[in-house]
Amino acid sequence: MEKAADTKKRAGVPGPTGNPADDQLSIPGAVAEVARAAIKARSVQPDQPVGPDGQPAEAPPKRSRPELKADIAAERARLSELVKELEYRLDVGARTREVVEDIKADPVEGVKRHPAAAVGAVVVVAAVGTGVALLVRALLK
Repeated sequence: MEKAADTKKRAGVPGPTGNPADDQLSIPGAVAEVARAAIKARSVQPDQPVGPDGQPAEAPPKRSRPELKADIAAERARLSELVKELEYRLDVGARTREVVEDIKADPVEGVKRHPAAAVGAVVVVAAVGTGVALLVRALLK
């Protein structure tokens, strides 16, 4: 059940625009954001500031060392949350175990929280049942 609480916390991770209300974090969006940050980090040269259009821009205002450290720490924390969200979304086995545990703990609430999993389970049971019935029918002929 701890992972279900983590899921709710992660749902508010801001997407590319930085506003959790506007964006849903997607794997391609997160990968693109990380790539943009990496390219920006490699291309920025301290002696020649570059604007968003790639042309030389005015030098940004000088910031103190503590301000720079705070900015770096905040960006690392934000990227860390992005990486955690990606790891969670890519770990299908853990997510499947969560759904199964939720449904085992309280079937009614579990089905309400995970309706797609419940429909999938019904379809699988029906397919297996149909296969067994056809096999028995074929053996009895």
